[in-house]
Amino acid sequence: MAYDTEAASWKGIVPSKWIIFDADAVISILSFGQEHVFDDLKALGALFVYIHPVLLELMNTNSPAEKLRRSKLLVDYDFTELPLHADELKLASNIQKSLPLKSTPSPTDLYLGGALAKHHEENRLLLTANIKDFPLPIYTRKGYILLQSETNIKLLTLLCVDKQHLVA
Repeated sequence: MAYDTEAASWKGIVPSKWIIFDADAVISILSFGQEHVFDDLKALGALFVYIHPVLLELMNTNSPAEKLRRSKLLVDYDFTELPLHADELKLASNIQKSLPLKSTPSPTDLYLGGALAKHHEENRLLLTANIKDFPLPIYTRKGYILLQSETNIKLLTLLCVDKQHLVA
């Protein structure tokens, strides 16, 4: 099965959009030493946001140095916390009801989906490195960012929500 993307280049879809970061996207960028991705996104006018459960995941490390590094990144790149309200929680519940039976995303992933669904008309995108928890057709793939090291490759995906596939 081919998975269609609506963008030839991720750089063509992020200008002036809010990027909602999943913790695994931030951690992957840092672990691959590809911090320039943050600079590239900022140069295109992207605004960086996260939800509180993502912050909890980011700070869940036994390494004080890594915790400081992640915290500093959030400050240096002007990340803003996007609050979760009743609307986002209701949409997260709708997403959970709409998922394929074998899909078991974490509560954080459901809340990310709810935040994205609430703001999807406002040109928000979700950046994740864990696409299995964001299945088609609920989540549409808009673009891809490839991270590479000498021995590994990781794909980050920019997603939107297709609300017509949600159960009320």
